[in-house]
Amino acid sequence: MSHYLAFTMAGALTAGGVMGYQKKKSTSSLISGLFFGGLYAYSGFYILRNRPYGLDLALTTSLFLVMIFVPKARKTRQLQHAVIGALGLFSVYHFGSAFHLGSRDLLTLIKNKAT
Repeated sequence: MSHYLAFTMAGALTAGGVMGYQKKKSTSSLISGLFFGGLYAYSGFYILRNRPYGLDLALTTSLFLVMIFVPKARKTRQLQHAVIGALGLFSVYHFGSAFHLGSRDLLTLIKNKAT
């Protein structure tokens, strides 16, 4: 299930970077959107194929996203930075939990623990 979040983040960040470039001709938005989106897509393929370092890469990417966009959201008070920071925090929680539990599928583990 972790690969779904990685691919969703990849699509959202890539689309956001392209939209930022189209609206304001911001090349930094385009580059960061493609870069972080590419890292999430790469980690999603690794998680999907149960290869090592997929969760590591997704968690590291999420941490960098939080470190960049949470302070930026506090400084600029812009909604898009706050949303990216919040998505990054959720991703840190999700991938960190999956990494800590040593599982590729966090929801299955939670369901198995409940029964």
